[in-house]
Amino acid sequence: MKYIMVSGELCAIATSKWTLIHLEKGLMRFTDELVEKYQTENKCTFDNYNFDKLKEPENSILTFKYTVQRRDIDINKHMHNICYLDLAYESLPKNIYENTSFDNVEIMYKTGALLGEKVKCYYSNTNNEHIITIKSEDETKLHAIIKLY
Repeated sequence: MKYIMVSGELCAIATSKWTLIHLEKGLMRFTDELVEKYQTENKCTFDNYNFDKLKEPENSILTFKYTVQRRDIDINKHMHNICYLDLAYESLPKNIYENTSFDNVEIMYKTGALLGEKVKCYYSNTNNEHIITIKSEDETKLHAIIKLY
């Protein structure tokens, strides 16, 4: 799915990929019967906008560790999307946070962080783009990459 938000001028653009999940069995496979019942749509809201995947910077510094709290959890039992942005702002160096106005935010969500999970937040500044990477404590899972500029 692709989204666009306008209030006099362009405010936000987003994409989302959805999949079928059974609450008890987990990820479901699309059978011919399901595909026949629920036809896919090929509509595109904004053909000319290129969504490049955010890449993890090679050189970043660990800014802090965080344990996912109950207040961070959404109805799907993982960290709510907006909480990743909160962690990104906390990851910024004080002078950047206090003296920079960000007009653009890009977030690429990969794996949802769970209640009680410890995450590591990394910061990098490349070409005036502030990139925050959020990973699991053992660094085996990438939870999100946030670009502020």
